[in-house]
Amino acid sequence: MNEKLPIWLKIVFYALIATFILSMIQMLQTGPVINEMDSEIMANLRFALFIIPFILFFALGAILIFLTLKSKVKGMLRIFLLLTGGSAVGFLIFVLLHNFVYGLLIYLFGEGFWNGGDEPVFFILATMVCPIVFLVGTTGSIVLLTKKAYLKMRTKNIS
Repeated sequence: MNEKLPIWLKIVFYALIATFILSMIQMLQTGPVINEMDSEIMANLRFALFIIPFILFFALGAILIFLTLKSKVKGMLRIFLLLTGGSAVGFLIFVLLHNFVYGLLIYLFGEGFWNGGDEPVFFILATMVCPIVFLVGTTGSIVLLTKKAYLKMRTKNIS
């Protein structure tokens, strides 16, 4: 617990939290609503504004994993930071796998294969498991960082 958390790791961690909040707001909305009256440029702009937070979330997760593995962070904090970054990376991977498996099985077995349903495994991993793991990792990291700062402040006051 004596090592200091690198500043870049903190910046990426807190930026990832902000991006998660923005992504969840985007995901809870209906998505990029594109009217028939919209021009092609406007439709592309709305789609880009919808997808950018998710790509940024993925990139920051990958950076957090890299910085955590390169830093000297040890113990539970390292595990929580890796959970946070891994869930961010996993979200986009599971979304892509969901769409790939869905499309592949329709291609192989025809459009009636799903009987109006959808591919459930990667969908549940992307939309339920990854956000929960992200919240667990984030909460654990914040608790440990706060505890570490509190103990550091308390030892300075005692001395």
